[in-house]
Amino acid sequence: MSKNLGQCVRLCKEADYFAFCEGDDYWIPVDKLQTQMEFLINNPRCSICFNSIIIYYENEKRYELYQTHQQLQQTIYTTKDLVLSNFIGNFSCCFYNAKFIKFLENQLFDNLFTVDWMFNIVYSEFGDIGYINKPMSIYRKHSNGIWSSMNLANQAHKLIQYIDEYNKFLNYRHDAEFTKYRNKCLCDTNCESFQLVIVDDVFPHPISSFRYQEFLSYLQAFDSVKIFTSGASVKCLGNQSIDDLIINFKREYPDFTNNIEKYNNRTFQNMKCNLLYFVFLSNAYTYLRSAEVRQIPFVFTLYPGGAFALNNPSSDAKLRRVVSSPYFRRVIVTQKITYDYLINNKFCTPEQIEYLFGVVTPLDRLKKDCICKIHYGFEKDRLDICFVAHRYTAHGEDKGYDVFIKVAKLLFYKYNNVYFHVVGSFNDQIIDVSTIKDRITFYGVQQQEWFDEFYRDKDIILSPNISGRIFAGSFDGFPTASCTDAGLRKVAIFCTDPLNLNNCNFIEGEEIVIIEYDVDNIIEKLSYYYDHPDKLRGVCEKGYAKIRDNYSYEKQIRPRIDLITKELKGI
Repeated sequence: MSKNLGQCVRLCKEADYFAFCEGDDYWIPVDKLQTQMEFLINNPRCSICFNSIIIYYENEKRYELYQTHQQLQQTIYTTKDLVLSNFIGNFSCCFYNAKFIKFLENQLFDNLFTVDWMFNIVYSEFGDIGYINKPMSIYRKHSNGIWSSMNLANQAHKLIQYIDEYNKFLNYRHDAEFTKYRNKCLCDTNCESFQLVIVDDVFPHPISSFRYQEFLSYLQAFDSVKIFTSGASVKCLGNQSIDDLIINFKREYPDFTNNIEKYNNRTFQNMKCNLLYFVFLSNAYTYLRSAEVRQIPFVFTLYPGGAFALNNPSSDAKLRRVVSSPYFRRVIVTQKITYDYLINNKFCTPEQIEYLFGVVTPLDRLKKDCICKIHYGFEKDRLDICFVAHRYTAHGEDKGYDVFIKVAKLLFYKYNNVYFHVVGSFNDQIIDVSTIKDRITFYGVQQQEWFDEFYRDKDIILSPNISGRIFAGSFDGFPTASCTDAGLRKVAIFCTDPLNLNNCNFIEGEEIVIIEYDVDNIIEKLSYYYDHPDKLRGVCEKGYAKIRDNYSYEKQIRPRIDLITKELKGI
């Protein structure tokens, strides 16, 4: 059918206009085509126009105006309008400007089942859609019709199939509208059912690489996973909208097109799932009520941040509410201090906690060898120190940016070959750097792939972060994600550990350098490694090896998959 349609359309490529009259339909007035041609001439921005329809119910021998057309209030519509609702109805009421035929892809007819809705969507991308509110064609419906003979549920299933194919073919340019229509179709079928549903506020933003890898691993490991993302926190990571991020993800992973969707207040209404999963206390708390109403068990990861803090009454109240839910099953913690806090304050029993030091790290980064690393004292004569973080406070005090600048100013006068680099939402106006402006560079917020080249000749990442600066009890994980990311490019990690989170995971002085939140102490340690570049290179190499071990698939992703698998089997 689609190939026949393609042949018919191509035969019209030398024409000015073209129209179809389907086999079981017919036109009424003799001036139908003239009326539609004049409409397109008078509305040159339109590539299509259509007239209202009279439906003839052949089995019942009765006529009726097509109610969808009677409800239309406009004369001009767009592609997005048509994706949201197939208001045109069929081919026989349409009239087309033929000059756009040459732009149609062969794939439209060769690889897809192209019905009138899809064809009109594609053609409307060349111009607007015009509506003539005058009945000029008859659409016959009878029990033997291919579409009319289907019940509502079967029609909905077929539409969902078309939507998925069309959305992919159009490269997700109208993803939000297709998704909305798809959800309407789901209301006419049984609810979608999933093993695992993840609800998040950032995914699929690539800057949050630990989420990206973790959730992608679940999509690959389980047969039935759905990710709902609100995008509530993506504004902290740049200017991309959650809609654009979803589209980019679908383009990169077309096999998971239907596994991700923007969250809305009706998300849980048309869905069944066996287990819910969240990262951060803030997400678990936000969606707790929905889990309880639907009686869905859940697991979550309690990372530092995301509304979790130590000895903070507000955080404790949220945490107590979450873990006291009858649907709470397990919590993953990544820092020993978090494990002890849950046990000592009787939030959880040991059986409810899974302790996995570290964070999920992109597998491609773990597998990548740093074979072209440039080290201070060997391949170059200058020492390059970087600071990489997002700014959550006025001067980045929580990440120690103020301390970093103080250190940089002192080193500037002490050595003439030390240079400084700042990546993240910082600039030369946050703190005055005019005295060192010739030796400090700001790069802004960057995507992950950018860092491979950036870190190639960097020696040290300095992270003098301190707890409790965003709100009482707040703290970062150890080491921060920015530090481990740098360490995987053989950059030596110099970081504070005010809460003693290392817990022997890294050998101090060999695999990592622990600094105090004190400018003099930091200067002393940096000066030592300035004078001993061989020791500095050793920290780079050994730290790199330790991170690849601590953050490997077997130590991070596999235990998480095993935990979720166990919970699914227990339901």
